[in-house]
Amino acid sequence: MNPIWALGVFVLGMTLGVVYFGGLWLTVRRLPSMQIPALWFLASLLFRLGVVLTSFFAVLQGGWELLAICVFGFLVVRFVLVGCLGNSHEFAN
Repeated sequence: MNPIWALGVFVLGMTLGVVYFGGLWLTVRRLPSMQIPALWFLASLLFRLGVVLTSFFAVLQGGWELLAICVFGFLVVRFVLVGCLGNSHEFAN
């Protein structure tokens, strides 16, 4: 496996993590101001899942090793965002 490809797939996984978990964070922040919050949440979920699963499937065409690297990048972003935003108490008000 080419190390340049591995790095690119890792960065792709991180980008997908930002799209998925950043989109989730934005969705949850906006829910109180929405007229139909369930519809907003469902639309956001379907969009985020569609982007991430389609990208994972495309990466899988290169082999399971590349998919594992991509998922690792995705999870790195999850742990970083939870560490940075997870202790936020701005929703308590």
